[in-house]
Amino acid sequence: MSLALENDAVPRQHSFTYNKRRLTTYSLTAPSGAANRAVGSMAAYKAQKAKDPSFTTLDFRVQQYQKVFPQII
Repeated sequence: MSLALENDAVPRQHSFTYNKRRLTTYSLTAPSGAANRAVGSMAAYKAQKAKDPSFTTLDFRVQQYQKVFPQII
């Protein structure tokens, strides 16, 4: 089984076939200090931060999670 990259933007989207079904997975940013540094270096985060200086790495993560879980968040 191998993953096919569908979308390279955060959150990254992959798909694979299992038992004759096409499944989609999402790679979300982890809630960690190391991830905060990674988020801080992302162009999308920097653009939001430039527009709104109070924008945080947590805000960025919530924004990304909403793309995957829109009914929950």
